[in-house]
Amino acid sequence: MEDIEIAYMRGSKAGMFPDQLRTMLPHATAADVTMTCNIREWRHILSLRTQKNVHPEIRQLLIPLLLKFQYTMPELFGDIQYDKEFPTEWYAEIDILE
Repeated sequence: MEDIEIAYMRGSKAGMFPDQLRTMLPHATAADVTMTCNIREWRHILSLRTQKNVHPEIRQLLIPLLLKFQYTMPELFGDIQYDKEFPTEWYAEIDILE
């Protein structure tokens, strides 16, 4: 891991882009994600990506986001169904920037 960190930092100083640097990291490394969309697109993404047939890591992130949106904007997101059987202890921690 120390060798990976050194290579990552050298690449960063050399001007490599984050997407390029990420290829050096193990697959299970956590990453912060920032995403913006209009309401129509958020509804579309959350309608599709919170269902049972979606990869668990995507549901892990998007179900708690949907629940946050349903709580803060029920008139816009309250009708979206999601996989209620997905274990809540697997939910990702969501920070909403305001």
